[in-house]
Amino acid sequence: VMVRPGESVWIDVFVPPGGWASDVRASMVRVGTAWRHALLDTTLATGAEELAVHTGGMHATPWSELVCYAGIGPGEVTCGDQKLVGLSQRRTRMGVRISGMLYRIAPRSSDLALLRGVLPPGRAPVVATEPTVTADVLAPAVYRALQS
Repeated sequence: VMVRPGESVWIDVFVPPGGWASDVRASMVRVGTAWRHALLDTTLATGAEELAVHTGGMHATPWSELVCYAGIGPGEVTCGDQKLVGLSQRRTRMGVRISGMLYRIAPRSSDLALLRGVLPPGRAPVVATEPTVTADVLAPAVYRALQS
């Protein structure tokens, strides 16, 4: 993942052991659903019908091993046929951390040039963006949505 200041919003959710995150897929779907509600409540005035939470299994593409936004996993939020919110999780004895990221600005095609020689055939993946969203507004909205 390449992260540049101001170009993405990153929110981590931590659940202590024994909490609601004991089921790997269900916890991802719950967090993705909270992201969707938070986006609808704070930033997206149009296109709400296009926001969906992926509840199926991992869907990999030839690009998935190189760029995380190329595939889709449980709980990730899509806008139409493009990923809007990517999720990952780390589980330890101390609990579960589910990290979510949304691009405010799409990754640059020049970033893919860093991978020269290892690019799969076909069109490079495209990611949805939401340029107006900010972490200071979205993080509390995600938290509120997780509480309901």
